[in-house]
Parts: sequence; structure tokens; C-alpha cells
Amino acid sequence: MNMFGIRKVTEGDTVEEKNIPLDINYRKLLDWLVERKQVPENWTTELDKLEKEIEYAKSLLPENIRESHLNGDLWYNPIELILRDVEKEETGWTGSTLGRAWRRVMKHLKYKKLFLAHSSRLLLSMVNYEIPSLNKRLERSQKQLNEHQRKEQEYIRICSEERALFQTECSKYGIQGAKIHEELSQLVTKLPEHFAKIYEVTKEEHIERVIEFYENFVQFLSGKQGEEKENLCPVLAHVLCYGNESVDNMRKRMAGEEVEEGDGSDEAFVMVENEDEPEMNVGGSINWGDDDDDIPMGSTGDIQWDIEVEGDEEVEMGNTGEIEWDIDVSTPDAAGDPWEIEVEDGGIEVTTNTQEEEKAPTENILEYSDTRNQFLDDLLELQSFLRQRLEEMKAKENMVLINLLQKAPKHISGQPVSSVESMLESVNKVNDLFNDITFRMIIEIKASSRYTERLETNLKRRLETANRMEVLAAETKSKQQEVEENIIRLQLQKVSVSKEAAEIKAHLQTQLSNVFGRPVNIMGDIHTILAL
Repeated sequence: MNMFGIRKVTEGDTVEEKNIPLDINYRKLLDWLVERKQVPENWTTELDKLEKEIEYAKSLLPENIRESHLNGDLWYNPIELILRDVEKEETGWTGSTLGRAWRRVMKHLKYKKLFLAHSSRLLLSMVNYEIPSLNKRLERSQKQLNEHQRKEQEYIRICSEERALFQTECSKYGIQGAKIHEELSQLVTKLPEHFAKIYEVTKEEHIERVIEFYENFVQFLSGKQGEEKENLCPVLAHVLCYGNESVDNMRKRMAGEEVEEGDGSDEAFVMVENEDEPEMNVGGSINWGDDDDDIPMGSTGDIQWDIEVEGDEEVEMGNTGEIEWDIDVSTPDAAGDPWEIEVEDGGIEVTTNTQEEEKAPTENILEYSDTRNQFLDDLLELQSFLRQRLEEMKAKENMVLINLLQKAPKHISGQPVSSVESMLESVNKVNDLFNDITFRMIIEIKASSRYTERLETNLKRRLETANRMEVLAAETKSKQQEVEENIIRLQLQKVSVSKEAAEIKAHLQTQLSNVFGRPVNIMGDIHTILAL
């Protein structure tokens, strides 16, 4: 209730009207000033003219004043400070062009209190646009920073995992990983160690007793007791008897041929002494038959070919200038022996066969793929037999087999379950050596260059992935630092703008309080925005 300029606030307490503050929402500040005739209605036009005058005056400023006063927006207080510094440097009673320009700006600001509209518009621009824009840029930069940090951690994690997998696979393959292709190729040199271990375990586990038990069992079931045993595991038994010798020696032994010490298929030629001079005998000689017909070699100028064939018919060859081909080839003898042509020249005897013999491999039994597979097949055959025999021994319902085995010798029927299980365990130990990952890998490396290239490619891909992740992590770290610097710059800019906006707000409140003679408060969201 107002009465004589006094408003009753509470019972027994009164406050003069001039002390009651005016609260003005900052969004309606310009409209409020126009309604109360504090600024002209054409204030926008006047401010456009004022901006042109300010731009002209700024262009005249010397460098020292420009650096100290043009760090932010220009409004009443900064312009007043610029004018003070300019007037200090003026000489003469007429002044200077710079001084006159800034005095004109100040005069225009005070014209019809235009500085109120100028400061109010600048405050609205800062609070409604500039500060929210800085907040959004800060928020966006913070998201970028979080994303870069997440990517950096992800790249570091992938890099560590790939390097760990690379080291794990290198350890599994038994290489260092410095020169992958060379180190993988060198693994083949470890094969003799693996083969020696397989042979040692095969001997230690007494696999020969397993073979004997298997052969006796088969011989009994086939009803061939008393006859010569059938060699059911030939390659395995051969290795147990003669060791891991060359395939050529194994074939000779199986063919009943005598194997001499140091005899091997890798010798291409063997020198044999003749009556007069040394004679070369081809180790892999070709023999075309058992006939003893010879072809004597005459002089180089007169060659005679006397070929005698069955039927007592001869074909004589004349001199080199006249050759007659009239050969009657009759049917070979009943034995069906093909021809044999023996050529003698200079003490060198070469025997050639019509059917070319297959070249025997120079590798050992376990090294050569065919014989190694036969060795493994023999092991698997023994393993299957023992497993089946264990099932039969543990099953009590198979009366037919039980009755059948009652007639078997004691070394067959008297084998306990524990003995058969021990045999199976021995066979499994040898078989496990073939299933070893490193051994199988080395075999594949020896057999296929493409497999070696594939291993090398997989290892290099892991290493390249780790290196690429490391590079990406470094790039992300660099981007992260750039974003952090941008965030600091935006925060400083926001603090500067907020501080300047608070100064403009305080300036307007003071000027309006002087005009109306009572406190004036600019209210609204401005306090929240400036406090962020």
C-alpha cells in the first residue's frame, strides 16, 4: 500500500519508495529503456552510425594502445579508457585527428544516453549467444577429448594383445620373431631330434610286445596256428628291428637284398675297377634283359652292327656310306626275357633296363612321408585293436568270444585287463608324439612352402597390426593434446566474456540507478549463465 511515498512492508516497519529496487529482466531491458524514454526509438540506426565511428577510430589507434585496449569488445568503460590514453599523448591546443575521432565516439555514446542501448545490446549478445556458444563448443570438445581417450586406450589394448599373441605364437613355434621366414625354415633342422625321440620312446615302451600280442591274436582267430606269422605292422616292426634307417635300405631288406654298411641311394655313381683301367658302374643302372648279345664297337670310320636274334638270322651293317636295315625280330624265348644291350667302350660298362626303376628316396623312414604315414597307420591299427580288446574283456555278455578264447593259448587268453591297458598306454605315448603341435607344424613346413608362407603371413599380420595400433595410439594422443589445449583456450575465453558481461551488467545497474534514483537490478537467467 502506497501512501505519501511510503510503503508499508511489515507491521511497524516502513521503507521509502526510493529505496525499493527496480528488478528488470535482462531479456526485456532494451524494451524497458525505450518505453521509459531513456533511449531514442531509432536506437538501432544510431548504433549503426556509432559502430562505423568506432571502427574508424580503431583504425587510427597506435600499436601500443591497440594491444592494451582491444582485447575484448568496446563499450562505454573501455572507450573512456582509450580516450584518456589518447588525450595524454596529444600535443597542442587543437588536438589530433585520433583524439577528435574518439571524442566524437564518446559524444555520440552520451547523446540521448545511447550508451545504455549500446551496453544493453552487447550484454544481450554475450549472455544469449556468445556464452552459450562457448558452452556448446566446450561440451563438444569435451566429448572429443573423451572419445580420443577411449580410442587411445582401445588402441593400446589391441596393440598389447596382438604383441602378446605374437610372442605366444613365436614361443609355440620355438622362434624369436626377429627374422620370421628364416627362423621358421630353420625349424626343419629339429626334425632329427623329434624322430630320435619317437624311436627312443617306441623302444622304451616295448611296442614289440604289443605287435607280438596282436599277431598272435590274429593268427589264433584266423586258425593259422603253427604257421608263419603274418607281418601285420611291417614298417613299425622294421623300425623296432633296424632303427630309423633310410627308405632305400628298408626296401632292400624287405626285398631280401643284402645291405652293406654305408650303402645308400644317394650315391649316383660307383667306380669299379676293370682289367686295364677304372670302370664306372652306374648305381642306378638300367638293365634291359639277360641276353648276352654284345654290340662290338669298331673304328670311327667303319662301324659294323652285327645283331644276332633268335632264328639265327643276321643283319650285317655296311660302311658308314651305305646302311641297310633289314631286321627280323622273332618272338622272345619262353622265359620272356627282354633284350639286353651291353656297350663296352674305354673300359666303361653301362647296363640299361627297358623299364626305368623308380628312384628310391634318400630320406629316413620317419622322414619320408609315405613310410611315416605307414608307421602311423601301424600305430593306429594297434591302438584300435587294443581298445576293442579292452571293451571285449570288460564286457561279460559276449559268451561266444569267451568260449572261443577258452581254446586260445595262455599268452592270449591269460592277458589281464591291466596288461592290455598298459599296452594301450604305451601305444598312446608314441602316438601323442606324432600329434604334438610343434612336430606337426615342422612336418608341414618341410612339406609345403605355402604353409610356411601362411605362418609367416599370420605372424607378420599380428606384428603389423600391433605396430599400426601403436601409431594410431600416438596420433590419437596428439589429437587429444590439441583438444585439451582448445578446451583451455575456450575456458579462458568464456571466463573473459563472463567477466566482461558482469562488468557491463554492473555498469548498467549503476547508470540506471543514477537515472531513477533508486536501486536497479538486472534479473533473469543471466545470473545462472554468468555463474557457469
